Amino acid sequence: MKTARIIFVSAAYAALLGLAGCGFTPIYASSDNENAPTAMDMNNIAIDVVPDRHSTDSSYARNDQILRNDLIDMMYGADRPEKLRYRLSIHIHYNEQDLAIQYNATSTRELLDMYADYTLQDTMDANGNLLVTPRKLVSGTAHSVTSFELLDAMYATVAARQDAHARTLQECAQQIVNRVSLYFSERPDTPSPATK
Repeated sequence: MKTARIIFVSAAYAALLGLAGCGFTPIYASSDNENAPTAMDMNNIAIDVVPDRHSTDSSYARNDQILRNDLIDMMYGADRPEKLRYRLSIHIHYNEQDLAIQYNATSTRELLDMYADYTLQDTMDANGNLLVTPRKLVSGTAHSVTSFELLDAMYATVAARQDAHARTLQECAQQIVNRVSLYFSERPDTPSPATK
């Protein structure tokens, strides 16, 4: 047993060395590594989330703020430039569908489908001058789905709904961060203008 464990650890270590030798690097390093090229680009994005007008219920109608805060936590390091080069625009929309329909036509559970359409634009030219018309770099839709219980207690249902919205928004934010960082990591290396 001990010999097998030693062999397993040695094989895992050799695999890690192989990845390092072939030039493997993470797509997006942690915010602590602010000098990494992709991290610097992510830290240079202005986040412009379109307000969520889907619901007038104040108990969970602040999805835009939640998503924007999630993106800030995931994308920005300790220091932010004063002149942001990129702009990330996002529009949120979602659907709620009744599940577990009972004999009296009421439901005990709801399905939440959350969507976040995003577009990343470059607002500057190669010399750091503002473009009259920003140039679109990448766009897409992040999607997350979950469900929550409809309880007899009204406040418990409100809390369950808020939690479901928060979870799906966080998942959408993570998808957006992954896709935008992948774009920066795969584009040809070009010198960025100074933005401080």
